[in-house]
Amino acid sequence: MASFFPDANTVVSGLLFNGPEAELLRQGALGLAALSIDEYVFREVRRALTKPAFGLDPPAQNRLMALVASWVTMLPAAPEQLVSENLARLRDKKDVPVLVAFEVSGCDHLVTGDSELLRATARGRRTRQAIRMVKQSLRSSFAESSDDD
Repeated sequence: MASFFPDANTVVSGLLFNGPEAELLRQGALGLAALSIDEYVFREVRRALTKPAFGLDPPAQNRLMALVASWVTMLPAAPEQLVSENLARLRDKKDVPVLVAFEVSGCDHLVTGDSELLRATARGRRTRQAIRMVKQSLRSSFAESSDDD
């Protein structure tokens, strides 16, 4: 099973809107995809959910964060020294901790819609690509199990 490191925008979109990001989170919740995030991404998700535009009260925010925590493997934040050493890699400095955390996570793919992050790693995937990978893996597993019968 492939493992995925979704960025905060991917997680927030999956929690609040029906679309490919929500499908990826459902796949993670069902154990069809291995999802991991670090403490930095978790904090960014929490911060985003407090934005007035989303209209979520604190209990709703807490329920959504509990769902996230139950669907993903939580990793420690990337070491600050390593983040500092990599600041020149991206124009948007707030994305450097995400890139570095992904690189040390052991995950197969970074899932993001951020073009700069996608260019920064050969293992970056858009959400629809990640979903296709999960579905292909399931089809392959099903075919293999059918062959064993």
